[in-house]
Amino acid sequence: MESTCYRVPLAEPLADSRHGVHTHFELVVVKVHTGHGRLGVGYTYPGGKGGRALHQVLVHDLAPALIGKAGDDIQGLWDFMNWHVHYVGRGGLAGFAVSALDLALWDLRAKVRDEPLWRLLGGAGKSVMTYAGLIDLHYPLERHLQAVARELARGHTGLKIKLGRECLEDDLARARAIRDFVGRDADFMVEANRDIVKSCGSGSQAAIPRDCSWDSASGAGKPSTNRVPSRSRGTWRPSVARLLPCSRRPGAYRWRLC
Repeated sequence: MESTCYRVPLAEPLADSRHGVHTHFELVVVKVHTGHGRLGVGYTYPGGKGGRALHQVLVHDLAPALIGKAGDDIQGLWDFMNWHVHYVGRGGLAGFAVSALDLALWDLRAKVRDEPLWRLLGGAGKSVMTYAGLIDLHYPLERHLQAVARELARGHTGLKIKLGRECLEDDLARARAIRDFVGRDADFMVEANRDIVKSCGSGSQAAIPRDCSWDSASGAGKPSTNRVPSRSRGTWRPSVARLLPCSRRPGAYRWRLC
């Protein structure tokens, strides 16, 4: 097994509300070789931190333990790898490392059977719907609209922007402006990275577009229990949304359309 950690510099720093400023991304690529000369490739993406630590888990902890095992027993190897690094926790670095090897094993199986992976997994087709995700929290509105226009020109019909600025009203004003800019034929989503509540606090009210999919969570770092309903195909109307404390989950908030 081979593992390589790549550090990919970004053309410009990118920021969101929880993870701070990104100056680079890291990508860990894993290659699994069989005794018959086959090769499976997998990867994992930890953002801009932890890539070298992931590489060490793969090279020193998982790779030696997998030598000589049957590569086609994907479920068995997945169980084995998770228990092998169980003491350092499920998820986190261990989970990222296991996932990279798991992807490589599935790639290997598809190559051995000479079958596309999407078909091997029971997929109905090889194409999927995608959207353009912008890491754009600190863009001024004019720059934001330029970035959105660029993605639309590339053929994207779905877009997602970041929320989490100091004032919720500022976030919602940008969301309304971009919703108007892209029109109702495009899917429009927002993401708050678990930091929608800042200086405005709970109980804030604002007019928001109903034909927008919201993915927000509380400032306490816990996911909200309800989302504002996804976009309506009918006539666009501003709606009033109130951010309310969630009684079932202390510290969390939920959206209610009024």
